[in-house]
Amino acid sequence: MAYRCIGQNQDVRTFPAYAAVVLAGFGDLPDTVLDRAVLVKMRRRAPDEPVEPLRRRVAAPQAEALASRLAKWVEAKSAELQEAWPRDATSPR
Repeated sequence: MAYRCIGQNQDVRTFPAYAAVVLAGFGDLPDTVLDRAVLVKMRRRAPDEPVEPLRRRVAAPQAEALASRLAKWVEAKSAELQEAWPRDATSPR
């Protein structure tokens, strides 16, 4: 939660807060980070590997379609997601 003073009387109000964080590093991460992380393995591009520049106008239709599908999925799963808890590493699920 985040607390903010609002209005003439500076009343303290509570706001829900969430912040996604991106970390980059080499080597192993601490367990406290790993058990809350989505890992994206990266590698250096090979010298002969071609790279195509991202063209927003070309990628936009696919990105918008994906965003729409994700929004529908979140809407359908909203109640379930609000009640969700991370799985314990020892959990049988």
